[in-house]
Amino acid sequence: MIRKVFTFVEETLIEGGQNVEGPCRAAVGAAIIDNPFAGGFTEDLTPLRAQYSKALAELLVPRALNAIGFGLDSIETACFGKAALVGLNGEIEHGSAIIHNMDFGGTVRDLLGGGDAMIPSVEKRGPAGSSLDIPLKNRHDAALAAFHQTVQIYVPDGPGADEILIAAGISLGPRPHPRIGVKEK
Repeated sequence: MIRKVFTFVEETLIEGGQNVEGPCRAAVGAAIIDNPFAGGFTEDLTPLRAQYSKALAELLVPRALNAIGFGLDSIETACFGKAALVGLNGEIEHGSAIIHNMDFGGTVRDLLGGGDAMIPSVEKRGPAGSSLDIPLKNRHDAALAAFHQTVQIYVPDGPGADEILIAAGISLGPRPHPRIGVKEK
């Protein structure tokens, strides 16, 4: 069951005292879901994948795209990332079971046109209100250093001890004023 859905948008207008050219925007679609395996060890985590992976990717990526305000066809330099924050009664592996498979990752790639690019990720366990730093990389070439960036989110009331926060993040392009890694990998 999904308890809450969130959309976060970050737009940088000035960096280092200089105006940023064009929109420099990142967005995250996130959901807080029940963790049926919280509080005990379960060998088979495939029910988490079956219930949540594809459905959450299909829910969260369009939310992030809508929030960023540009159609995918106009974002050649888009970046993406994924994340899981598991409540204190769960295991980090519970979040990993949802985001590290083709049902989630493959759907994110399909929706964002990323081909075979690696989707960077982060997973951790923490109490409600913990921050989550989501790494973002270029959707076509994860080695392009100018595109390495992070977007941070947190939800004051989640995830609860028996919940998981799952997130998909995107950005329009590289960091503001990239001066390293612009041409080289």
